[in-house]
Amino acid sequence: MTKRLIIVTNSQSNLLNFRVDLIKKLVDENFQVLVIIPKCDFSDEFQNKVMKLGANTSTIPLDRTGMNPIYDFITYIKLKSIFKKFKPDIVLSYTSKPIIYSGLALGKNSKTKFFPTLTGLGYGFTGELNFKRKLINLILKSLYKLSLKFSNAVIFQNSDDELFFKNLKITKDKKTHVVNGSGVNLKFYSPSDLSKKHVFLMLSRLVADKGVIEYCEAAREIRAKFPDAIFELAGSFDPNPSGLNYNQIKPFIDSEDIRYLGYITDVRYVLNNCRYYVLPSYREGTPRSILEAMSIGRPIITTNATGCRETVVNNVNGLLVPIKDKKSLAAAMQKMLEFDDKKIIQMSNESIKLVREKYDVTKVNDNIFKIINNQNIYAK
Repeated sequence: MTKRLIIVTNSQSNLLNFRVDLIKKLVDENFQVLVIIPKCDFSDEFQNKVMKLGANTSTIPLDRTGMNPIYDFITYIKLKSIFKKFKPDIVLSYTSKPIIYSGLALGKNSKTKFFPTLTGLGYGFTGELNFKRKLINLILKSLYKLSLKFSNAVIFQNSDDELFFKNLKITKDKKTHVVNGSGVNLKFYSPSDLSKKHVFLMLSRLVADKGVIEYCEAAREIRAKFPDAIFELAGSFDPNPSGLNYNQIKPFIDSEDIRYLGYITDVRYVLNNCRYYVLPSYREGTPRSILEAMSIGRPIITTNATGCRETVVNNVNGLLVPIKDKKSLAAAMQKMLEFDDKKIIQMSNESIKLVREKYDVTKVNDNIFKIINNQNIYAK
């Protein structure tokens, strides 16, 4: 019997970068799949890509970073209308607003099984809680608590976030599961030889909470000692409240301490071209870019932060550093430069080994499929 399933997410890039293999599996398992993204992000090209996967598309008037309650209410009404029309058996939602408004639109009396997946807690739970963050944090905690009441189970991408929500009593009465991120396609991201050049790479949305400025400042410090070292940065500017603008990274580009590559659709070329991968983020669900770098076989430098620390065994496949600490980050970069080829190759092999054991997209999607297809009906 065909089941109907809806995936709600906040952008086409989120869906195309992270959910394609899951959609393929669901379609192969005879699910009728509808994906919903913001109308402002919709395109004919996106629709064609989704239809080739065997799924259909719809849109909602979602403003990913806005705080206009009227606009958000319209989003809630539109979701409610789509759910009523499509009559899904299951709803999977990713990121804060799609999770919150999907839960509210379904409500407690819905027969639809609702599985919100928290892929990271975002701006409201990251960094120092200034007035704006405190306000967003308070609103998000209240809305999450209300929305997740209507879930059948809550899926997290790391155990720290799971424990955090339990301690806040947001999920105290709910079944919770932890999956290893969104997984990575090991055939698409296959191992390649390490670059002989000392190229460091960071792939990220250009927001402060990803540690972009720390990366740039550490690069400047290292290049003063090792002028042959190359530091590449790729990613798009973002409307996130902690988003950076071009002028904030321009001095590092002008001094040639950073090579800014812009937004890259297929990152395999730049990953193959680097020798070390760096992500000094303040908090993550499970960072997909690190998994891609590990799959290709790169030593990792990342922070000892929620979501990041799980991807690195310190001094085995990479190095862990404290968050917001450019001195420690620079020291880790220098350490990588001083390791001999044997050590770097060993780290490369350990990255490949770890990603195959834990983060293979086939294993991750099998786990998700078991959760959402469980015959035991969890009480809402």
